[in-house]
Amino acid sequence: MISDTHGNAFMINNMVSIAVDFDLTIHLGDNYRDALPFIESKIPIIRVPGTWGWEYQDTTIDNRRFETFLGWRFFLTHTPTADPNDLDTDLDPNYVLSHDQCDIFCHGHTHKPTIYKDGNSTILNPGHLKSSFDRGYNASYAQIELSEYKCEISIIEFESKNIIYSTELKKV
Repeated sequence: MISDTHGNAFMINNMVSIAVDFDLTIHLGDNYRDALPFIESKIPIIRVPGTWGWEYQDTTIDNRRFETFLGWRFFLTHTPTADPNDLDTDLDPNYVLSHDQCDIFCHGHTHKPTIYKDGNSTILNPGHLKSSFDRGYNASYAQIELSEYKCEISIIEFESKNIIYSTELKKV
């Protein structure tokens, strides 16, 4: 899972070489077109647009969406909260959280890599791949391993490849 690539071709191409070993890549916006190298490499990818791209105002593209993998409900959004650029039809992230509509709430936008619990949901921000260091944080991405009963999430620093945060979730 990646976010906030902001056209950084070096980091995007490095992630393409990593992504070939995984089943799916998820891109959480800024920039929507940054997913094209994955598509061209025939790497399965799901993406949502960031608020700054023209795609965010395109009613044929979901700004926020739900995906279910092996019974785990994921909510994918660029922003963790409602945004002034939202369309009238966009889902409200606060509503999704307050009504326990997902197991894992995935967002970008802040560039801050985080994993934490909010009620019954786990909040995941994989960080950014804008540059080596931005807004006080080193570049990072998330790796998620799923089974029907377990979800392991690691946030990995781009340059060192060290795990900086990790958690394991279990279904009862």
